[in-house]
Order: sequence, then structure tokens, then C-alpha cells
Amino acid sequence: MHDLAASSRADSDLLPRRRSQRWRRALWRLLSRLSPLRTGAPGLLDRYSLLAAGNRLQRRSRRDAAVLLFDFEDLTELSELYGDRARRDAVPQVAQELQRVAGEQGLAARTGASQFTLLLPDCSRQQAIARAVRELGTPCRIELDLDGGEAVVVPDVLAEDFTQTGGGLALLQRTLGERLAAHRRHRQQREDYLRRSRERYSRPAPL
Repeated sequence: MHDLAASSRADSDLLPRRRSQRWRRALWRLLSRLSPLRTGAPGLLDRYSLLAAGNRLQRRSRRDAAVLLFDFEDLTELSELYGDRARRDAVPQVAQELQRVAGEQGLAARTGASQFTLLLPDCSRQQAIARAVRELGTPCRIELDLDGGEAVVVPDVLAEDFTQTGGGLALLQRTLGERLAAHRRHRQQREDYLRRSRERYSRPAPL
């Protein structure tokens, strides 16, 4: 894991701390605005634009960042229960809440049908998790105001450090996606086992 404290000390030897912070903020704003920055949801980038901006950050900045991956299986269920309009209404609300987690300096993107990825500069994995919990609660959840009712969506969340030697943002995002898929397979296997156990013990004993 990157030593954030050591990095801060090294920066202070080169530039006055206040000037260094202003420079990093200006660089991040520049990188986040470079085209093409296409949108994958209202207010959010798409996957291509996030990867492009993230890799530019990795090449040009000495600072590490953190990645938060959110996957909302509940968005699919909204379509099944309430129709496609409910899902369409939900996406902008999810986007708004995740942009709040990303903050002014962070980037947020819709990177799949139910998947959203945040890139948080000058942030460690643990700091990213703490920010998500502070903004969205424990467990992380988003309350939706839908036409005719309310709903709560609870995402699976993974976080990791995005370091200068990590092989690029695309590789890290793919790794997080694989970890998420493995976690869900394990969870489904456990639920199937518990269901079979309940069925076995609930059967009447033979006469």
C-alpha cells in the first residue's frame, strides 16, 4: 500500500505545501475536463471516459487514489417489480448520491447496467470506505423517490487503492468485478445450502 504520509513529506521538500495542493487540484480539474468525457448516466461519466481520465492521472500525478465499485442488483429488480420507468427514474437519483460521495475532486461513472465506479484522488482505500459510509450509511444504501412510492437500494461495495504501479485503471476495475462475481457466487452457494438444510429438516419423518 502506498505510504501517504511519506508522500506528503516528500512533496513538502519540493514545493510549499499550500502551492502543491493547489497544483494538484488544478491538475485534477484539467484531467477531468479533457475530452472526450462522455456521460453514462445524468451527471456521471461513462466507463471509457473514466478510464481515460484515470490513466491520465496515473501518468501525470505522483499521488495515488482509491477506487470504489458499487453494484446495484436492486436496479434490475426495480424493472421487474415496477417496470422500466422506475429504473429510469432511479438512475439519476443513484448518480446524484454517488457524485456526492465522489466530491468535488473525484470522478464518478456508470460502468455497467447496474455498476458504478468512483475514482477518488489523494485518498486511500480505508478513507474511501469511510467516506462511503459517512455519506450513505451502514450498510451503504440509497433511498429512492419513485412515482407512486419509495424504495431503498443496497449495493455491493468494493474498494481498492489505485497506485502508480497497479497496471492501470482498467485492470483494477476488472479485478474488482471478478472479486464481486466470486463473492456473489459464494453468497448464492451459502443461501442454497441454507435453503436445502431448512427443507431437509422441515420434512416430516417417515412413518
